[in-house]
Amino acid sequence: MRIRELLAGLPADERTAIVRHHRLAADIDVDDLARHLIQSRTLLNTLRGELKPVTDLVERLAALGGEAPVDAVAGGVSPHRLRGAQTKGLVWLLPSADAPDRVVLPLEYRLMREIRRPTMRDLTGGLRTLSVDQARRVAEQLGLGARRNLPLLLGDIHDALVARAEAIARALDADARTVLDGVVASGGATDAGAHHRQYPLVSETSARGPFQVADLFGSGRFRGKATPTQHLVRHGLLFPATERDQPNGVVEGFFVAQELLEPLQSLHGGRRQAERDRIVDAHAIDVVAPTDPAPDDVRDELRAFVLGAAACGYRLARAGRGRRDDAATLRQWRPSLSDEAQEALAELAVRLGAMRDDDATLRPTADATAILDAPGDAFATAVRDAATREAGEADPLRPRLRAAVLNALAHVPDRWLSLDGVAALLADEPDVRRMITVHDVDPASLRAHLETALEALNRWGFVDCTREPVPGVRLRGLAVADLPDIPERCVTIPPNLDVMAPMIAPLDVLLTLGEVCEPVRYDRAAMFRLTASSLLRAADRGITPSDVPARLSALCAHDLPDDVGRLVEDAIARDGEVHIRRTSALVVVSTPSLVDALRRHPVLTEARAVEVAPGVHALPDGCDVRAVRAGLRDAGIHASFAGD
Repeated sequence: MRIRELLAGLPADERTAIVRHHRLAADIDVDDLARHLIQSRTLLNTLRGELKPVTDLVERLAALGGEAPVDAVAGGVSPHRLRGAQTKGLVWLLPSADAPDRVVLPLEYRLMREIRRPTMRDLTGGLRTLSVDQARRVAEQLGLGARRNLPLLLGDIHDALVARAEAIARALDADARTVLDGVVASGGATDAGAHHRQYPLVSETSARGPFQVADLFGSGRFRGKATPTQHLVRHGLLFPATERDQPNGVVEGFFVAQELLEPLQSLHGGRRQAERDRIVDAHAIDVVAPTDPAPDDVRDELRAFVLGAAACGYRLARAGRGRRDDAATLRQWRPSLSDEAQEALAELAVRLGAMRDDDATLRPTADATAILDAPGDAFATAVRDAATREAGEADPLRPRLRAAVLNALAHVPDRWLSLDGVAALLADEPDVRRMITVHDVDPASLRAHLETALEALNRWGFVDCTREPVPGVRLRGLAVADLPDIPERCVTIPPNLDVMAPMIAPLDVLLTLGEVCEPVRYDRAAMFRLTASSLLRAADRGITPSDVPARLSALCAHDLPDDVGRLVEDAIARDGEVHIRRTSALVVVSTPSLVDALRRHPVLTEARAVEVAPGVHALPDGCDVRAVRAGLRDAGIHASFAGD
């Protein structure tokens, strides 16, 4: 409240007491009394001579916004001294000094820099950073009359901004409106350095901070043409943040005053919605059916990838040639797992924590089953968090852009938009403009980054994409059903050793099958095959052939066929026919009958192996030893890795 309002509302006898204390004429009017209290040094001189409880009361009121219940702030101040503080013009007791329930500190007092208070992001905090000349510049922009007294002038500016901030904002030009929208969208505050990178503070392009408040008013080091940020500061819509609200101090950031933030947010939201509607109307497209529909069940697609990758020891791109073989195995396992789908699902599986990168090979984690078999809502939430989580990401631009795309499309559900329309929506988002600045992205390349983000979101079930009539996208909404309860003993193994299990079986059951069997097909059922080669791969994982029957018996819904026992016995008998020493790149034949056969074997010939001793072949540098082992196994030779 302004001091004049408080004086006018006082009972006549209390106002007369103030007049007598200051030895003023008995017939002085309210306006002159208010000016006297503000313009004289009486207030500050009185405070210096007051007892500490009274000065503490004034400072507490300044920190609380100028008004508080008596019981909350008057601790340590007796009723007699509290009434005396009003008589001296320090505080006001409402509704009367005889029966007060509130204590009020006038606005003009709160604007006096001599009264200490913590740094606050309200109008009084912003106005306290202005010098007399700077305050007059703001008052001139607002069309206010000049006043010689700074607190009175700042009080007029305060009231004008509270009453007219929205109208002032509506009259801004497009550049200033963009800057203001950016700050409002950031919660009403920005760091000075980040703000300067996105919206230059001064017109000199080579200018570097730190900047002072005077630079924003053209009276410091930089005096060029006013920038949009300077325009906002000079109109009082944006305030520089300085250490302890120091006048003309070093600018540490910018903020919109708390009293102005809500109306400006409302204006910003309405303007943003109108602009979104305009973009959507201009870029909406008609699509009969998506050409790249999102998977019907992203959980099913991800489980298929994790199972196939775990079974074949899926190698990442940096692993070399073996990646092509693994990719082909996964395409046979699940035809929808194209190379692009594998790349996207591999990223999602790692981000979810269902798989880990173990020396360029993907392996399931101990939490894979809990993550992938979670209830539908929990799984969908985990996928969304994984898609947009920045923590631990080498390139945080990617999850940030995915989050921005989902937020933009959330405003136009069930509408097809062209890629140009999505790009226009993003370009109009202050967060995206700030992201482009922070990551030094060329705005012209935003379309390419957008296509990458949409491809991942499509593979992960968030959006449908189309290429006809033009490239476009539609928000799909990630809905995942709960998995039904399936008993662990759900596996069927016929005499031909084709192993079958429901696709919706618990993941740990299917992972166990993948450890000892070859993956065949994931379509209507999870199909595996128990072979000699799969037993060798199980041995590579530390599962001996003699352990396999017990593992399968625990999962099988019936007794194991005799063929399983015969296959295991044969594997035990033939174990160790050929050992491949990875460190020294040697192929060692342990079975004498195979020495001559290996000497002319096409797998070793293609690998350009050299026989250095009978039954010992040296592989050249850079040879893919896993491909050699796989080729020998395909030829029916029990080849396994062994240490040196």
